[in-house]
Amino acid sequence: MATASDCLTTALLNVNGLTRNFDGIKILLIEKKIDVLVLSHIGLVTEDDIQIEGFDVLWKYFEDTAEKDQPDHGVAVYIKKSLDWRRKASYECSDLEVIWVNLRFPKKKDIFLGCCCRKEPTTEDYLNDICETMERVSGSIRFRNIFFMGDFNVDWLIDSDDKTQLQQKATEYGFTQIVSESTNERNPGTCKDHIYTSAPGNCQIPDVDFSDHKLLYVTVSLTDAPGDDPGDGMATPTSAVHKDQLTIGFWNVNSLRNNIEEVRQLTEREKIDVMALCGTRLDSQTTENINIVGFHPPERKDREEPGGGVAIYVKENLTYTRFREDNNPNIEIIWVELSLPEKKPVLVGCCFRVKDKPLEYLEEICNIIRELSTEKDKDIFLVGTFNINWFATFTREIKNKERLETAARTSGLRQIVSETSIEGNPGSCMDHIYTNVPADRHTIRSSVQRLKAHKCLYVTFTSADQPNLPEEDETSTAIANLNIRES
Repeated sequence: MATASDCLTTALLNVNGLTRNFDGIKILLIEKKIDVLVLSHIGLVTEDDIQIEGFDVLWKYFEDTAEKDQPDHGVAVYIKKSLDWRRKASYECSDLEVIWVNLRFPKKKDIFLGCCCRKEPTTEDYLNDICETMERVSGSIRFRNIFFMGDFNVDWLIDSDDKTQLQQKATEYGFTQIVSESTNERNPGTCKDHIYTSAPGNCQIPDVDFSDHKLLYVTVSLTDAPGDDPGDGMATPTSAVHKDQLTIGFWNVNSLRNNIEEVRQLTEREKIDVMALCGTRLDSQTTENINIVGFHPPERKDREEPGGGVAIYVKENLTYTRFREDNNPNIEIIWVELSLPEKKPVLVGCCFRVKDKPLEYLEEICNIIRELSTEKDKDIFLVGTFNINWFATFTREIKNKERLETAARTSGLRQIVSETSIEGNPGSCMDHIYTNVPADRHTIRSSVQRLKAHKCLYVTFTSADQPNLPEEDETSTAIANLNIRES
């Protein structure tokens, strides 16, 4: 639930250790009536030690980079529980202590707020990554008021190459740095705490008694939304996209870690709304950044042994839920259900069938497909590498194909891939797309990624209107009411 006020109070403080100054933070939130508090240099914390009633808290701290002379880096954000917010991890570089959240308000512009802690010394690449972060979020300035705040460890009151770089990039991307006086009591004349914003606003700078840094205090006026968001990839799931066509991509990626950049380029170039992947080869120990800007973090089903795995990315401006969670723990398959305003729901599944699995494994997949007969009120797409050649000539493969085909027919589905799915291997179609969407509502195409690799398949379809519910029979209703009264 969004706040009923027409303004939002945000504040930034270099806390110099959250745990030791925790009582001061609690008092500060109450006395200053702060809605969102950003803290830099929080130090090592534990979840139980930093909870404050009435607030949600997020934090980011790279323990392995802590140094004896600078143990108190890291960032945290306190957000009032009454606010409608979501974390935007896909905009957070894995190498930066940066957090991004999106705050939503009815009929008002969203506020997109980022916090940063840049400890000294750092490489030139670190500052470049900060500038790149500004560039990535700048595309939605028209639809969101953006604030990027924190300790950047660049003194704004003296000329330097780092200041020039930040100033030029901020101006280029539509931001203004609004802190223009000293922010450090111990080192007067220095200003390393910055607030970059796309929205007009004044910054008040009162002292606090538990940190040598001053509090940066900004009251943000909530402005009216300018109209329909064109879907730039930053809308939250509660803002359902209004569009008649969607594009689903599928690729057997053969290691997402190794090919994440290629996947990112594909989703942008082909204007994909939902990207399904097989052969992700991820596990619970995966630490690499596999997020894609403009998409929710992926829904995944990993295999703890080498190989396999499936994932689905959904664009951030689409509303979806995970479907049939853990109904089939033994099968590498995941489902998401998209909700489109005044349109049929769209069910997207991604499946990977290991080639040498016994027949029982294939039968389980066939049972899953048969169960889709209860979902005929939805547009359904099941994509994946089934390792059954649709152009089969051998008896065993023909029988396996017939098993899949019969199961699909039971649910009103048909397989629509009719070309070689591995470049350089003619006569082989192991990647399938099963759908109940009529041919006059979809088109299918493919692209070659590299020789001997799976092609990427794309299906673009027109979403169907949600059928009207049958009107209740007035006579039946009257009789039912009469029976109630008589009883």
